[in-house]
Amino acid sequence: MDKIVFIARHGQTDWNREKRFQGRNDIPLNDTGRVQAEALSNKLRDQGIEKIFSSPRSRASETAQIVNRAVNAPVEIVDDLREISHGIYDGLTINEVEEQHGESIIKWREDRINVSPPEGESIRECAERLIPVYERIITETGDKTILVVSHMVVTKVLLIHILGAPLESFWRFDQGSTALNKIRYTSKGPVIEFLNYTEHIKNIE
Repeated sequence: MDKIVFIARHGQTDWNREKRFQGRNDIPLNDTGRVQAEALSNKLRDQGIEKIFSSPRSRASETAQIVNRAVNAPVEIVDDLREISHGIYDGLTINEVEEQHGESIIKWREDRINVSPPEGESIRECAERLIPVYERIITETGDKTILVVSHMVVTKVLLIHILGAPLESFWRFDQGSTALNKIRYTSKGPVIEFLNYTEHIKNIE
């Protein structure tokens, strides 16, 4: 039997609305984010999820707990599923970063895959801590259907890894609030059945 893995991004936060770098900051869901998480839980209610793995950041763990109320599966917090750190940019809007750290952001924009913000992580460094943990989760859960709840950069890095694509393809697709992705692991390898599914929140402002 094929193994099914769902990967979801957390619901909206106030900092998402303000377009602030969140990264390592523990920003909770806002009211819209909680409604989005409820809609995600309804989408996943009958999918046979047996275990949920979540980032420790409250915006992800609360999303996971809201889903858990619908699917009744244990939630395990995994520290390495946390969002990438944007270092000194965390908490700032892009305009504020440009005003306060103009020289460093020029260097970062030239190669965001391999260059990190000051005191932060590059996308490659995020992948190096994340992928071994994800592969361990896949191995240890056997044929169980699972859900991973995390963040935009993390979900994109995982999907790139699953596709076997280069990290440079990071900007070729998006992950909206509570975006849902479904992967079926077969004897011939993983198949992404849908990507960045957000129809469950299309009527939520």
